[in-house]
Amino acid sequence: MRLSTIVFLQDDLGRNLSTINNTLGNIQYKTYSNNDFNRFNLQFNPNCGPPYGDFAKPGLTNSESQTLFPHVISLWTDNINKTFLIELTFLDDIIENYGGKWFNKIATRFPESIWIEFNPILPVISDTCNEWKIDVLGYNVDPSKIVDYSSRQLHAIEHGGVRFYDQTSARPLFTFYSFDVPLLSIGSSEYLLNFDNSIADCQGINKNGLFINLHNNL
Repeated sequence: MRLSTIVFLQDDLGRNLSTINNTLGNIQYKTYSNNDFNRFNLQFNPNCGPPYGDFAKPGLTNSESQTLFPHVISLWTDNINKTFLIELTFLDDIIENYGGKWFNKIATRFPESIWIEFNPILPVISDTCNEWKIDVLGYNVDPSKIVDYSSRQLHAIEHGGVRFYDQTSARPLFTFYSFDVPLLSIGSSEYLLNFDNSIADCQGINKNGLFINLHNNL
């Protein structure tokens, strides 16, 4: 059960930005198995088979491929500044056997990552990515126009963030900034180890959201 996500939010104009189907701030903790690495290597370099070294973690017999969600234990609000602070935790098994600790985290070679998902309610305008612009190295990048066999779903975003335009105004309808980390995944948190060369599904952004990678040790 996803207990750590925003399911209702309105802006000052009364527009709904979030529902139970379009959540904001959903934390995901992922662990990976040897099969995940083998699949990635076969996709990335199919003529050589699963290599090792920098592109794999040999000996992951007991590592599972799973996605886990924390739950809320405390919530503080500041009505003056319209801010809130949420304290989350994972199940004891994830803390003891994996990397679910927030503090005094033990270094581990078990592959893991932590993501935050943002999936706001946005109008569906077309089946292209013309409405989306991503600030990559100071350039406005259309996520549907990425070079073949490159990082098509993963992007390092800069200060301009990710913007959505409704084509009726020069100003973006929605802007997403990441002040702490740059790595963005479009439509899924699976693309760290899924090199399928598919183009970004911009309709999928409206359905599945934007994912920011807080941490990974792959």
